[in-house]
Amino acid sequence: MKNDLQSLINEIKTGILTVFGYDMDLNFIGKPPGIRSKEPKTHSSPKEFLKFASEDIKKPTTERGIVNSLSNCKRAIDCQLDNLIEQLGYLPLCRHKKWHFPKKIDFIRKSGIIAPRILEKINKLRNKLEHEFKIPSKAEVEDALDIALLFVSYAEIAPLPSLNWSTGFEGGLHVRYNTNDMSFNFFRDAKDKSGSRKITDLNIKVRYGQKGFNDLYQFFTETLPKLMSGK
Repeated sequence: MKNDLQSLINEIKTGILTVFGYDMDLNFIGKPPGIRSKEPKTHSSPKEFLKFASEDIKKPTTERGIVNSLSNCKRAIDCQLDNLIEQLGYLPLCRHKKWHFPKKIDFIRKSGIIAPRILEKINKLRNKLEHEFKIPSKAEVEDALDIALLFVSYAEIAPLPSLNWSTGFEGGLHVRYNTNDMSFNFFRDAKDKSGSRKITDLNIKVRYGQKGFNDLYQFFTETLPKLMSGK
């Protein structure tokens, strides 16, 4: 078995497609069995910001409570967007290039996750507060809180593509995504001299910006989800 990068990419794609019952031309050749992928980790901080926003708006109607509530609504949405971007493997790039709110929304939408345009309304309210010192009404902030709550709740159950896969058979490949350096790392299921199965690090990786990264990323985030949903 070859261990050069392109051969490994082709092998992992072929192996996974076979598990789902497809050939490399995406022709269905058999009933796909069930498969389990690595569960993404979750974070509770968006809910904490929502809790703060809810507590702020319940205080006696003051400009301070309204301002704090809106700010925490925006933080909850921003935090949840970052969680989604992290699970999609792009958080290091997002932070390095300092993606603004509209850029984050655009990325999420292109990834197939619902990001209602009404989220931008909250961002506009926040911008008017920050740059024009215009304090929103209590009704506007109550609407913002409802929108933030719905988005955070939806995002927690939104179907996200996995970036960690295995071909599922002895001698097969495993691909694990490293979120710190945005790279796919290859491992192989093999037997040692005693006959016991073990996972061997092939010390081969492909990072964001390198040849082969986009091919593998699009396969995991676009091709496989479509096959799994039957679209």
